[in-house]
Amino acid sequence: MHRKDREVTELAQIEEILEKGKVVHLGMIDGNFPYIVPLNYGYQWQNEQLILFMHGAKAGRKFDVIAHNPNVFIEIIADVEAIDGGDNPCKYSTAFGSLMGEG
Repeated sequence: MHRKDREVTELAQIEEILEKGKVVHLGMIDGNFPYIVPLNYGYQWQNEQLILFMHGAKAGRKFDVIAHNPNVFIEIIADVEAIDGGDNPCKYSTAFGSLMGEG
């Protein structure tokens, strides 16, 4: 992570993002190309380890891709807020909280 001062490590902060987030983006590698699917999710904690449950059909491209390469990456975003840059377009931005992880 480039900005270590913004890294979220406290379980309470992680829980807050999980509660406010609505969609998990599941990233996979399909041959030579990335494949990303937005999914609904649920979660539980097991000994301070996060376990995500993702909603989806029991067959299809996602399962075919994971069968060939089980390595995945996830991203969840919450509290998205636009930052007004006024008269300077370069000052516009977005503030948000996010969780990312691999498994």
